[in-house]
Amino acid sequence: MSQKLKIILGVLILAAAFLVIRVGSSFYRSAKTAALISQIVITPAPEENLLTKDSDNDGIPDYLEAYYRTDPFNPDTDGDGYLDGEEIVAGTDPLKKDSPPVIAGTQSSNVTDTMMNRLVAGVYSGDLNPGTGDKTKYDTGVNSLTFATIDDALKALTPKLVEGTIVTDDDTKQAKEKYLQNVSHLLEGPFLDSFMQQPQTMNKAVNLWARGDYDGASKIFEDLSLKFTTAYTELLTLPVPSSWVDFHKNLLATFQKISVNYSVLSRTGEDPVLAMTALSDFSNNMLDIDSSLLQELKLLIQKDNLEIPKTPLFETLDILNNKSSIQ
Repeated sequence: MSQKLKIILGVLILAAAFLVIRVGSSFYRSAKTAALISQIVITPAPEENLLTKDSDNDGIPDYLEAYYRTDPFNPDTDGDGYLDGEEIVAGTDPLKKDSPPVIAGTQSSNVTDTMMNRLVAGVYSGDLNPGTGDKTKYDTGVNSLTFATIDDALKALTPKLVEGTIVTDDDTKQAKEKYLQNVSHLLEGPFLDSFMQQPQTMNKAVNLWARGDYDGASKIFEDLSLKFTTAYTELLTLPVPSSWVDFHKNLLATFQKISVNYSVLSRTGEDPVLAMTALSDFSNNMLDIDSSLLQELKLLIQKDNLEIPKTPLFETLDILNNKSSIQ
């Protein structure tokens, strides 16, 4: 491993340690308190649960493979080198080999390589050569390189949700309560686990990085990416009350971005610059769930006086929403 990559990974380790504290501090303590008060025990789903079984480990549960018309025993139905679930997250067709996704962090969209190529070109042209003595030109060149790199990274980390893929339902109270029930069952694993266990999981990955076990850290992030990919592919099939489509889009976008963030972190050695951006973007996405999505959902529930599902997710959130009254 090159000295440059070691230095960048060292920065990532420090940033990840900060992330564990930042993301884990507020919501994690609240969720833990809520779980203890309500005596909720979160356990993994049974291995043979037909709603969670994924025989080919492609991010699409077996029961939804027919919906997407993908092969339940082949993780890459069209044989283009990308997992079926990964393609759905990227907004491309897992059945068409001639439409491969531009997956963030791959060679076709490598932000680190693009930045280095621009840097070399800038040095040769004199725009990024401090030896020319033209400080204004040099400063302008550095700023242009920085902004271009940030723009490339953010675009790579923000796949677009394909319009027309959301299935709408009627706008009755019954439809809304059914949607809440479906969402709660789908998100209990990825949602609660991500907050209850995220600090420990991230800390484990950081320790593996520090010991030089990059493959071990990559496997942790790969598993997390697959978890959010599965949640995304399931959410995409849910019927949504027509007045709740915007909320559902925000929910999909959050899980889509978190899946991509984890995927990028699993390939830190291939694109370290993008991984650093993903780490920062990841923390923002996780905090947005608490500060934006949950508040939006709470308002939607209150507006129609909906019955909250009696599930661990909503029981926990109910206590979180009223935690100020708990002494």
